[in-house]
Amino acid sequence: MEKRPVLHELTMDQIEDLATQLSALTDSTQIYYFGSRRWDTAISFGMVEFIIVTPKPEAFSPDVQDEIIEKLTLTVDVLLTFVDNESDVMSRAILVWPLKS
Repeated sequence: MEKRPVLHELTMDQIEDLATQLSALTDSTQIYYFGSRRWDTAISFGMVEFIIVTPKPEAFSPDVQDEIIEKLTLTVDVLLTFVDNESDVMSRAILVWPLKS
């Protein structure tokens, strides 16, 4: 299997695409993005985080998360956080799925 290069900068279109992929791989009701578009800035700590609101966050063990990340079409340093309530999402996170029309 060919190793894809790890991206260190994303456009908002790529972030939204990743969120759409994550929604298809999880039972999410909402997905938020936390970090900056440039991952090497101070706020991002070298990776991006997607906060996934789902009715059963406990179902997404570290092994399941690794499988999900492997299926993404872009190779990124990503942290997936699963919560069961939108109120658990940090205030500066950006809603990226469902896409706003």
